[in-house]
Amino acid sequence: MSTIFRWGGVFGLAGLLLLLSGPILAGERQFAFTANGLDYSLSRFAVDAESGSLRHRGHVPLPKLPSTVVVHPSGRFVYAVSKTPDQISAFRLDPVGGDLTPVPGSPFDSRSRSPYAMAFHPSGRFAYVAARFSGIAAYAVDLDNGALTPLPGSPFKAENRPRSLAVHPNGRFVFAVNAYSNSVSVYAIDQHSGVLSPVSGSPFSVGEMGVIDYKALAMEDVPPGAGGIPYYIALDPAGRFAFVANWAAASVSVLRIDADSGRLTPVQGSPFFSGFNPYSVWVHPSGRFVYVTQWSTNQIMVHAADGANLNLLEPEIRNLASAKGWTVDLVEMDLQDQVSMQPASPPARPS
Repeated sequence: MSTIFRWGGVFGLAGLLLLLSGPILAGERQFAFTANGLDYSLSRFAVDAESGSLRHRGHVPLPKLPSTVVVHPSGRFVYAVSKTPDQISAFRLDPVGGDLTPVPGSPFDSRSRSPYAMAFHPSGRFAYVAARFSGIAAYAVDLDNGALTPLPGSPFKAENRPRSLAVHPNGRFVFAVNAYSNSVSVYAIDQHSGVLSPVSGSPFSVGEMGVIDYKALAMEDVPPGAGGIPYYIALDPAGRFAFVANWAAASVSVLRIDADSGRLTPVQGSPFFSGFNPYSVWVHPSGRFVYVTQWSTNQIMVHAADGANLNLLEPEIRNLASAKGWTVDLVEMDLQDQVSMQPASPPARPS
């Protein structure tokens, strides 16, 4: 059975997803961070290893409109992407107190337009950024001081409005969703230089091409035929499946990954209904849970596994805070060779 936890309105839905996300927990899971887009800051928290509770440790100023905060695989550095000034802030993390100190040269010019999301190669030697109006920016990471240096050829061409990206656990591929092209661009990573090159068949459709009234969704700048507006991509820990949240189509696409070629193939029945305006998706490090945030209802949807089938279960609701908070429930899943998701009724909007 899945459980819905109701949270008070402290961090906001985007911040909540970051707090749940493994990559933003640093060191021995001691600290957590959120990017605050409204006051241009980065919040620091100490994490209680036993209870998971958070203690606020203050704010760090950031350039205008930060969209993403990530922790380097080494746990030594924290990076925040600011989309309006096209900059990336980098900080050295104190492993004892959690203090952040800007690294030399920070903030770095991203050499791209509207950088939005960031991910690292498992080795930590390379970083990749989805820049909405430029493509995929790529950087070499100095493992001693955390500095970023653009790679030759960066940014690399993508389709229309790349917005989110993920690096395969084997370090061989980058997957980037193209919000206004209804597709995922897949790149092979040169293991020596970090340079990207498209794999055969890229980009791959996410499978949402129905008629959508973008004006009704207040998306005046969306070109006709853009599809379901894939906003976010996440991979399961084993790197066998990619999950794509399709904002305008109220669905999640599930794509099988060929670990040798990087090619994507939709699983049977994909895309699947997942509540209205799914904004982002994340897979728990255990592979047992998937979280899908919903923009219009301020909810995180749940899917629970029943054998090889991924089903939405009726949740048990526990009120842990104000009724005006956000609901969170857990998606329990078993990532077998066959993954499917069954439709469910739209969730009730929190009162």
